[in-house]
Amino acid sequence: MISRLVGMICVLMVGTSLVWGMEEYTLVSDFGTSAEMIGVGRVGGFSETADVIFENPAGLHSIKWMGFSFFSSQVIDADYRGLSFAMKLGDGVVGVGMVGSSISDLVQTGDYSERQGNFSNFSVSESVVRMGYQSNILPAMSAGVAAVVMSKDFGADSVSAWNLEVGMSQVLDPFSYSIVARNILPVAAVYRSGATEKVSLQVIPSVCIPLSPLTVYGQARWINRDQPKILSSFGVKWAIIADHFSISAGRSEMTTTAGKNTARLSVGTVLSINALRLQYAYEKSDYEDDGNQHYFSVGVGL
Repeated sequence: MISRLVGMICVLMVGTSLVWGMEEYTLVSDFGTSAEMIGVGRVGGFSETADVIFENPAGLHSIKWMGFSFFSSQVIDADYRGLSFAMKLGDGVVGVGMVGSSISDLVQTGDYSERQGNFSNFSVSESVVRMGYQSNILPAMSAGVAAVVMSKDFGADSVSAWNLEVGMSQVLDPFSYSIVARNILPVAAVYRSGATEKVSLQVIPSVCIPLSPLTVYGQARWINRDQPKILSSFGVKWAIIADHFSISAGRSEMTTTAGKNTARLSVGTVLSINALRLQYAYEKSDYEDDGNQHYFSVGVGL
């Protein structure tokens, strides 16, 4: 079973990279799915709770038996919520997670009716569901695969699509690494109106270097467009009370809705009480998209 999983990962990561070349499209989950992750500059793959399913399915190796996570934030008038669950089954771990955003009572100026004397309102919602499986290749090396289902509703128009992602992670001395390939299948999203969009292949390597009491994180997000781009992120975490309380800071490069690159600065804290992890992050966002944000997460690992 493990050999088949490894073989599938190698074929998909190498083969699809030769044929995929398309427009960038940002999923709602790309903006962050846990306060802890955002606090270290959105460097993913090393979360110890169930929300790691959004970062790299291979990271599910951190689940000892069972885990739950909840994520919440508000960006301008949009509500962001995320839920995830993971459980160890046999030699591997199964994980599932859903993250979504919604905003209502938007004014559609193009449908203004002089006779009625008002504007029509509409709502926008997005969601991403990931279902993944992880298995150990070696005692310190993990592989994972996840199916991704995405959907959007823009008033009267809507779209749904699916894709696959594969990942690997390994704990070495003195560092750990994570690498995940997302949107590896050339599947187009076709709206009810007939419009089409494609999701870019992304390859995301990350590294975690413990330098007690500090931990340093780094990540590069390679996005395959007509003109490929690389977005970098890095962060640092300081364990003030080992295994119980830490503070963090990070810087992440993002692409704005206008297609420009921008840097976002963040700080965060994590409080661990037995199996409970309480996480908070504050982010200084770019003015073009939105203002400063507060993020909250709760994780339970059993």
